[in-house]
Amino acid sequence: DNRGGSVPRLEGIGNYEEAIDIRRKLVNEGRTDLREKVAWSLSNVGSSYMVVGRSDDALESYEEAISTYDNLIESGQRADLRDALAWCLMIRGNIYRDTGKKELAIADYDQSIQIYISLVEDEGKKELRSDLDRCVTARDKALKE
Repeated sequence: DNRGGSVPRLEGIGNYEEAIDIRRKLVNEGRTDLREKVAWSLSNVGSSYMVVGRSDDALESYEEAISTYDNLIESGQRADLRDALAWCLMIRGNIYRDTGKKELAIADYDQSIQIYISLVEDEGKKELRSDLDRCVTARDKALKE
């Protein structure tokens, strides 16, 4: 699973941040194969921040994870990471919704939904239907608020 779905305990945030710093250093030294691991760790840190109510820190972590996934996908190197990108967009949408930024939330949900539709319908990745449904439900909730 490429996405940051697990929620480590608060004391684990420091461990993830340390891992991110080490991986970033290695990426800068030429280990570009570790960029996905940086994004994954960032999404885990973001999830941890969300649990403890640190929305700004969570948003910052997810923004960097999304940027990293997007760069890997757009460069043609890792199309297989589109489900991770869609997941992170949905979670960032949740953060935006929870902090009163409805328009930004809906934009993220729409982008996530489009990715999931492509993966489920065009590529036959039926295992992602529940994630698509979760995103549609989150968008509907944002529209009603």
